[in-house]
Amino acid sequence: MSAETETPTSEIDQGEAGPTRQFLRQFSENRIAIFGLGLLGFLLLLTLLADIIAPYSATEQNYDAVLVGPSLDHPMGTDELGRDLFSRILFGYRIIFTITITGVLAAFVTGTLLGLTAGYYGSWLDEGLMRGVDILMSFPSLILALALIAAIGPSQWGIALVLGIAYTPIFARVARSESVSLSNETFIRSLEIRGVSTPRILVAHMFPNILGPLIVTVTLQLAFGILTTATLSFLGVGVQPPTPSLGLMLADGKDLITTAWWMSIFPGIAIMLPVIAFNTIGDGLRDTFDPKQVNN
Repeated sequence: MSAETETPTSEIDQGEAGPTRQFLRQFSENRIAIFGLGLLGFLLLLTLLADIIAPYSATEQNYDAVLVGPSLDHPMGTDELGRDLFSRILFGYRIIFTITITGVLAAFVTGTLLGLTAGYYGSWLDEGLMRGVDILMSFPSLILALALIAAIGPSQWGIALVLGIAYTPIFARVARSESVSLSNETFIRSLEIRGVSTPRILVAHMFPNILGPLIVTVTLQLAFGILTTATLSFLGVGVQPPTPSLGLMLADGKDLITTAWWMSIFPGIAIMLPVIAFNTIGDGLRDTFDPKQVNN
């Protein structure tokens, strides 16, 4: 009798812990995704320790060291005002990560809420919300961002708000498509019959079951967010000087590419690295959540 009772318990324990262990094992086998995760962790560490690592202030000007190439004193050279590029890139990471993460998380929360609500209720509410989403998605994200920035004005939190608005439709679409099929599942119907409140059904039961595709979307949109934020600064409508901005540094260096190549190359690489990190993590998560896509 004791052996019979131990076996189901063991199976239950393995069943509860199994999916998590299996997910971590499969994700860890994706070397490219692990590389991206390590790269992102390294960049975030640099961002957090910028005050300690940076050899100079991000806004400190030294007219005796204008356009100095890479050296021991200035590992990435200096700009036209004698400011140390390495220090400015470190603090530029802090700005671009703060803006992008804030904007994408805002879009994640808002879009998921809209998508869950539309997919669960259906009918006229679904039609109304999704038509509004379609209107927003009809505009290219950069064009929409430029239009919103023109109305709000260029600022760090203004750009985060713009990203939140521009990316909300993407999360709404993902959440809605997943919740439509999930709302017809037997366990959801049984919860309704038992009188469980709609907010509890949406948050406690449906949301965890659609979290996988949403996490993948978060990582990929973070990559797009980095590019959009840098592009807005490059066009002069993003973070304003003297605040360090990777896109603005790239814009300042484009006219000096033949005489001061470091002013364009290093900021460009700095923008490229987190984009690569987020994309590789997103691809690894997608392959882990849905292995069938690997062969497609």
